[in-house]
Amino acid sequence: MRGKKLCVILVGVLFISSACAAGDLKLTGVVETLIRSHYAEVSGKIVDFPIELGQPVQAGDIIAVIDDSDARYTLEQL
Repeated sequence: MRGKKLCVILVGVLFISSACAAGDLKLTGVVETLIRSHYAEVSGKIVDFPIELGQPVQAGDIIAVIDDSDARYTLEQL
């Protein structure tokens, strides 16, 4: 059984190396992604970004904290 696995691996390596040497190796595949964007309804500077790139998020999770001191000041003046 171990000999069969070794033989299959050896044949695979030889096939790939010969294809690379000839320049005929072409790999195809599918890349799937889901990108969503959202624009802020207020202006301000992002002061905290508690998630990391690629981290899954759920509805209601905080993804950014915006400094709203300008908006608060404007509201107080009204």
